[in-house]
Amino acid sequence: MKLNSLHLAIAAALVLPLATGCSKESTKAAGGGSAMDVKDMGAKATEAAKQFTGQFEELKKMADGKLKGVDMTLADLKTKAGAKTGDAKSQIETLMTQLTAKKDEITKMFSGFDMKSLDMKSFEALKAKVEPMVAELTKLLEKAKSM
Repeated sequence: MKLNSLHLAIAAALVLPLATGCSKESTKAAGGGSAMDVKDMGAKATEAAKQFTGQFEELKKMADGKLKGVDMTLADLKTKAGAKTGDAKSQIETLMTQLTAKKDEITKMFSGFDMKSLDMKSFEALKAKVEPMVAELTKLLEKAKSM
């Protein structure tokens, strides 16, 4: 088949719109948005993920700070319990058990949390559980200081 100018004009008429239709600004993505819209959505999703990760890290850092204090307090209480007898010793040992249980509970909350599935709902649920636990732990630590 011999190509003539009519064939070339038809081919150009078909190919040119397809070639120019693939530019970033005019490409239609799924859902009717442009490539720029998809890029913006990706940037927003990345920013949201960074925000959740940052909030999670802040919550974990706050809890870790309290948990580090527990080990030192437990060591002090163990020493105090060794020097006490009767009811005083029993109170200290009960407090040690409560501190250990609260520490383990908070540690378990973080170790069971999957960062890959981090979203606002799961983060808020974790935060709602951890913050009161840390507050209880703080009260127990204050009680330990007064013994």
